Amino acid sequence: MYTHADLIPDQLPVPPPPGTQRFFFALDSLAHPALAATPASRFFRNCWKENLHYDVDSRQGVIFNLSDKYLLGTLSVVTVGMAPHHVMTAMKEVCVCVCVCVCMCAYMKHTTVP
Repeated sequence: MYTHADLIPDQLPVPPPPGTQRFFFALDSLAHPALAATPASRFFRNCWKENLHYDVDSRQGVIFNLSDKYLLGTLSVVTVGMAPHHVMTAMKEVCVCVCVCVCMCAYMKHTTVP
């Protein structure tokens, strides 16, 4: 695994200058019935694999807000990007990931291994 010290300085991510305009898209209640039965660790692992996370260097990405409602199958999501189409695309990917992840977890829970 490489660290920032191993990279050529020109290849390091350059954060946008302060005051750069960003766009946000927030959903207060993204719900799926099987989400309550999905362990949060598995959900976040799948989101990470799908590149759905917040990058603190570029100050863009997806922010998940978990609360007690997670146990009821609901979570809140905010996407942050440099253009409106970036935040819309990211939110669509989050919705797909939620559906796929929880359905896979529900399937795996009800499937026995021989």
